[in-house]
Amino acid sequence: VPARTLRTKGMVVGSLAGVPYETGSCEVPPGSRLFIFSDGAYEITKKDGGMLQFEEFLSHLTDATHSNHDLDHTISFARNLSGRPNFEDDVSIIKVEFHDH
Repeated sequence: VPARTLRTKGMVVGSLAGVPYETGSCEVPPGSRLFIFSDGAYEITKKDGGMLQFEEFLSHLTDATHSNHDLDHTISFARNLSGRPNFEDDVSIIKVEFHDH
C-alpha cells in the first residue's frame, strides 16, 4: 500500500485558545503504520548546507527495508544527515501500528 500524507495548514495545535483547526479522516487498513510528526523532524539542514526535503523524509519512513524500525532509527537518520547531535527545531514524532486483532 503506498504512503498517504495527511497534511493541514494552520497554527500549532494548542498554541492559542479558540483557534479553529482543519479536520479530516481516512480508512486505515490493518498492518498500516501512522507517523505523526512536527516539521522539526524533517526540516533539517544537511552537512552540505541543503535542506532535507519532505519527500526524502517520507521515503525514509516508508522504505520497506526499515518497515520494522523503531523511532531511534529515524532520529539517528536525521542526526547523521545534519552531522550534529542536537536538532535546530523542536522534534516530535509518534509511530502508531495498526494490527488485525
